[in-house]
Amino acid sequence: MKRTVYLLLALLPISLFLVFNYFTISHTTETSFYYWKTVFELNNSEKSYLKQLNVKSLNVRFFDVDWDDNLKTTYPLGVINNLNPIANIEIIPTIFITNKTLYHIKESQIPNFCKNVTNKIFSIYDSSKIKQIQFDCDWTERTKGTYFSFLNEFKQNFPNLNFSVTIRLHQIKFKDKTGVPPVKSGMLMVYNLDKIGDANTHNSILDLKSFEMYIAKLSEYPLKLDIALPIFSQGVLLRNTKAMYLIQNINKSDLENTNEFKKIDNVHFKSINNHYFYGNYIYKNDIIRYENVGLAILKQVAQKLKNRIKNKNLKITYFHLDSINISKIKYNEIQDINNNFH
Repeated sequence: MKRTVYLLLALLPISLFLVFNYFTISHTTETSFYYWKTVFELNNSEKSYLKQLNVKSLNVRFFDVDWDDNLKTTYPLGVINNLNPIANIEIIPTIFITNKTLYHIKESQIPNFCKNVTNKIFSIYDSSKIKQIQFDCDWTERTKGTYFSFLNEFKQNFPNLNFSVTIRLHQIKFKDKTGVPPVKSGMLMVYNLDKIGDANTHNSILDLKSFEMYIAKLSEYPLKLDIALPIFSQGVLLRNTKAMYLIQNINKSDLENTNEFKKIDNVHFKSINNHYFYGNYIYKNDIIRYENVGLAILKQVAQKLKNRIKNKNLKITYFHLDSINISKIKYNEIQDINNNFH
């Protein structure tokens, strides 16, 4: 009996080690960024930032695809300009497709639609330099059929070209309704989770409690997943509790260190007078809700995702590359976030 107990005690550390490692996944990580502007131009600080992080690829938004109600057809919106190759960095065309487009396109129109999208991509950038393409769409249960047919059409036309899609967290949680797209890999968008105009929303970019509600079944998702994380800030202008518009890239200090706003709480600031703010005319009693995601939250998100992402090779793409955004998060802090996946 004693011998059995001693044997069990001797094996206990080994058993605990095996159990711990069974549930722990160690990832190798690669850093990337989205580029979400209509003119492609990198300044010296942005180039240095990319070099410090050994960035090998950029997801560059080429254009949006929307629907014209008058002409009854699709059209490209916000086409990027001045796109030139960058030494040692792969450009990944990223195309945003609106749900409105998918509502109106008929099944018979999909081959021609796919052709138009493809021709537009190749008119912007040398097709011989394109190794992969990403489609960005917040598809729904209603539009999944059209969207998935488009993806299949694209796959048939370009069988040797890698392509991926963006995937929102609600599409993970409700995959039985929204479906799983017919691709090999997806980019999990870990931001823009809550409704901007909801009075109860604290941070529409990324709220940790909201995030945790979506990831319970993440490990069951059948696709290889990379991760997209936010490094931007914004102000939501509320007028009579209604969200009017977003003010991009604001600094919280500009709300705190002025006589034009009164601080209500840690994120809400009430306008005292009519005035201009970041080029926007603000009325008296308007409220700005300041939103950003700090380093501590991003590290917690990484820790919670680590063992829910099955693939060991992981690309982490930050949204988005901009001198203002990267001035708020040092490159070594980006590495700290990535290290939480190791």
